[in-house]
Amino acid sequence: MPGALSTFSRYSLAGRARQPSFSPGETGWRFWNSAREGSPAAIRGLIAIVNDEEAPYGAQIAAANAVLERAFGKPKQEVSVENQGRRLEDYLLEIWAAKQTQERAEGDQEG
Repeated sequence: MPGALSTFSRYSLAGRARQPSFSPGETGWRFWNSAREGSPAAIRGLIAIVNDEEAPYGAQIAAANAVLERAFGKPKQEVSVENQGRRLEDYLLEIWAAKQTQERAEGDQEG
């Protein structure tokens, strides 16, 4: 049974999962090296799509994004969170009250 030992070794004898270690193995390294060798052609293909005036705009935008992300990395997304003086519990109670009101209204319509 190939892989049975590696699957079994992820767990301790007490049945608790431990962190699996990552190793791509010989096949994985060959795949990664092959993909890296094809990367310049892939980038040239993406740039050709960006420059192709007859390509759909969606394809041009997707290709441009792929090239930019490859060159500069994905932009970080900033999230602004403002403290409005309300706790999570307050929001949950408000949602629960609205749900109760909705259920009562639906019950009145049925009855």
